Amino acid sequence: MKLKEKQLPLFTKPEEAINLEGFDDIFEQEYELHELVKVAVSILTWPIAQLSRPDRLKPHRVVKHGIIQGGKTVTIIHEVTPNPELGMPTMFSLKLLFFILKIADEFKTKTGSIPKFIPIGNWNQTCKALGMKATYRNRKLIQQHLQIWHSTVIGSQRAFKTHKESEGVSDKFILIPSIRWKGDVDEGDSPNDQTYVSLSEHLIAAIENNYVKTLDLKLMSEVKTDIAQLLYTKISYLLQKACRKGVEETSVQYHWLTERMGLKTHSTLWRAKQQLNPAFEQLVELKYIQPHTWNGWDIVLKPDVRFTFGEQLQLQQRKDRVVKSPKTLSKSNNSVSVPKQLSLPIATDPLYGICSVYAENGWDFAKKLAYGRGFTNEQQLKDETLKRNIVIKRPLY
Repeated sequence: MKLKEKQLPLFTKPEEAINLEGFDDIFEQEYELHELVKVAVSILTWPIAQLSRPDRLKPHRVVKHGIIQGGKTVTIIHEVTPNPELGMPTMFSLKLLFFILKIADEFKTKTGSIPKFIPIGNWNQTCKALGMKATYRNRKLIQQHLQIWHSTVIGSQRAFKTHKESEGVSDKFILIPSIRWKGDVDEGDSPNDQTYVSLSEHLIAAIENNYVKTLDLKLMSEVKTDIAQLLYTKISYLLQKACRKGVEETSVQYHWLTERMGLKTHSTLWRAKQQLNPAFEQLVELKYIQPHTWNGWDIVLKPDVRFTFGEQLQLQQRKDRVVKSPKTLSKSNNSVSVPKQLSLPIATDPLYGICSVYAENGWDFAKKLAYGRGFTNEQQLKDETLKRNIVIKRPLY
């Protein structure tokens, strides 16, 4: 199907140009260990992307029953209605959305707010940021998936939440309601120097209220299959919830995972394992989770080093910033046992993370990251690790 670049109308026009001074590095950043992005919780907990080709042209609907404040039982509905020609968002669509959310977070961090229209760079810059070659085909692919978001309707009846304590919104909305294409001329002005997009007010509200969870885009880029990438987004959310509660492991029901991933749910356990085990094994291989176990239909998960020094470390740093003084910690005489997986140093030492990764997993696993930090051989990294009194869990030779 040939893509019509301007087949969908723009909903609104920008009121003023955006000052990009100080944002030149957004598309040029080099990330060594992690590339973290904050994503609205409801994007992670409800199915939005569709991996099955036959199902991409069909609406996807989830109906649940929940209890709100006051003990009242209510119906919760999440529905995604695609454009009948373009189809549902895919895993690539989600990665493109995460990239846009990272730019939005850059603006929020540096200016205190998210602009009405967010610049996503020229097509070559966007391809580079997504780890793609800047070919004509890839540029058209990005445009197509922007159009997919621009024409996909999210229907929420108390499903999409913008605050931890609030009831979900009841509305129909589009996550990217407006696009200003590079080269378009708006009302007699000069052509747009790059493409700009706007975000749904509900999505912005979730970000402003910090009702978000963190994902590691670098780790996602190393995951080989779409199903494993989508599984990662769900597992990351669950591990961060467990981390906040101070526990080392968590379990998830198979049926919850397939429902929230938009996958077919099997009725026999062996088929369920056949469906998800290869995706789990990819995350184990990348040291994100330890080998998982099935307890009937429940899947038991424990984090590994990539989670420990990625999403979890950021959670701990946020918690540390909230602590006002040591006196605050000494008010209670009760001794609290902190799980080993949560006993992390605050990353004031820029080399502590890579040294810990090396000590835990060895040179073969850490060398790519080490080269990015300026190390040229294993002995240099080993020396820095021993200087920090970090125990290397492998023979010294």
